[in-house]
Amino acid sequence: MKTISPIDKYRLQAARLQKTVKQALEDDSVALARHPVVQRLREHVGLSADNDALLRKRLHALPAGKYLDLLAREAGHDDWPALNRQLRAQQEADDDFAETELYKFNASEFNLNVWFPTYEDAREYLDTHRGFYLLQFKGSCFLAQAPHIIDIGLDPNDPDWDRIGRDWVKPKDPEAKQRLRDKLRLAREQAGKPAGN
Repeated sequence: MKTISPIDKYRLQAARLQKTVKQALEDDSVALARHPVVQRLREHVGLSADNDALLRKRLHALPAGKYLDLLAREAGHDDWPALNRQLRAQQEADDDFAETELYKFNASEFNLNVWFPTYEDAREYLDTHRGFYLLQFKGSCFLAQAPHIIDIGLDPNDPDWDRIGRDWVKPKDPEAKQRLRDKLRLAREQAGKPAGN
């Protein structure tokens, strides 16, 4: 199952709003000025028209970006580019956090992990030594064995590890990595601890 990013969720919402308005435009009996989506567009995006015919003409010509602007303003932002920037920054922060979530303080220190300053060195070691998992913590890569994987709350025998090539940093199958990440978050929630602690 593929996860949908917040940006894509907004785009889907905007497409639905646009479709709703287009359907209303096809029905001549609909009083567009009182249509809920049109009212939202008038309030937040400044859509205006003196009569129904002009309103219909403007709605037909309304670009998809205006629906994104509507959602952005309703979310407290000036426009879609501002919300998009915030969502991208948040995604980058989540990705940064995600790349450190595989180290568990007060547990990871007791496992025999092999640390490397670069991904390339770690990858070379992984390719020549069996039984390791290539992980990342704060810009460094390390190779861990099954006890570490168990300590952080994952099953070292989960088939998704093989699907990603036991490489968390550059996985062969990003969807398998996402499934592992979801399992890790669930395990941490059940243990009452946020990921990374």
